[in-house]
Amino acid sequence: MWTTIVAVLGTILGGAVTGALAHFSARSARWDELDERRRSEAIDAVTALARAASDHRRAMWMVREAQITGVDAERVRVLRDESHRTRSEITEPSVRVQLLIESDAVRAVAHEAVHATYAMREAETLEALEDARAVALATHDLMVRTAGAYLA
Repeated sequence: MWTTIVAVLGTILGGAVTGALAHFSARSARWDELDERRRSEAIDAVTALARAASDHRRAMWMVREAQITGVDAERVRVLRDESHRTRSEITEPSVRVQLLIESDAVRAVAHEAVHATYAMREAETLEALEDARAVALATHDLMVRTAGAYLA
């Protein structure tokens, strides 16, 4: 009789342990999947921000160069409209980076990269515009490297 009781208890205990292990394994798999999805979303956000900042940097260069060199007002208006469009395209990926990435360093350098690009509009000479563009490019590259190291 004791043999039967031990066998039944062993079976019950074995089932409980197996069930618990299956539960923990499934939970771990869900967490791994969630982590990978968040990482993928963060990479997408950084990539979108890098692309949007590049587009805006190009647009800012064109409009400021046109303004500084005295291109006709209609051409400047068209270029300014384009720079407004590209600036608005920075907002969504910038917000996604701030929300999805936990690293203060990545968030800070992303903010710097965006604002360095915005600062190009303050250039009064072609030399100042070239300098501002160089700063914007450097902070853009720093953002990509910092995010890459964090997300690796």
